[in-house]
Amino acid sequence: IVLLLVLNYAFSKSYWWTVYYTEQEKFSHVPQNIQLANVGSSHGVYAFDYSDFPEYTAFNMAVCWQHHGYNYHVLKQYIDYFSENAVMLIPISYFDITRIDEEPLYKYYKILEKKNFPDWNIKGFFLFKVFPFFSTKEPWKKILINESNSVLAAHERTIVTEQSVTTDAKVMYEIFTKDNGAEKGEEGFQYNIEAVSKIIDLCHEHSIIPVLVSTPQTDKLNDLHEEADFF
Repeated sequence: IVLLLVLNYAFSKSYWWTVYYTEQEKFSHVPQNIQLANVGSSHGVYAFDYSDFPEYTAFNMAVCWQHHGYNYHVLKQYIDYFSENAVMLIPISYFDITRIDEEPLYKYYKILEKKNFPDWNIKGFFLFKVFPFFSTKEPWKKILINESNSVLAAHERTIVTEQSVTTDAKVMYEIFTKDNGAEKGEEGFQYNIEAVSKIIDLCHEHSIIPVLVSTPQTDKLNDLHEEADFF
């Protein structure tokens, strides 16, 4: 038992766990009286940086791979932290139009209370909140991963060139359009319209001003998306 506790502690402090699983830690420091905020997926995570506007109480509520259904649940969790007439930015991304993607639920065991987490279950709570050592395959190997041998860290050190931007655009296009059952056409469109409408309604109920936006994308990615793909 002692060995398992030590391994669990070591895993929770490992570089791999920190990089992939702790972006939700920011929700431990949500400010009161928020005046400006955003929801969203990775597009929202990286598109909004409020550090140049210290005169506003702002918070980035986006989480990588977070879709509109859980945008709503996260906003509902922290709705009482907003000031009257606060502005909520709601990004609409390529994969938010006609796709119904599976939500990566592991993140929400630290972000959401059970009452705001419709997919909560005891197994997930144990794996991702209590004993993360058992949440992945070969965790002992991941304990040994560090910044020098991480694939993600190597990618972040890549020098940006026109070729790398083109390559990344092709990778993202394939992710957004891959045939994994998530593309639902009109059904997906209606699903996402309803999910965004719930966010807007929640904002209006609490005197928050919702603003739909499209975050910047590279021309290389935009050129890959024909008008018929999504709009």
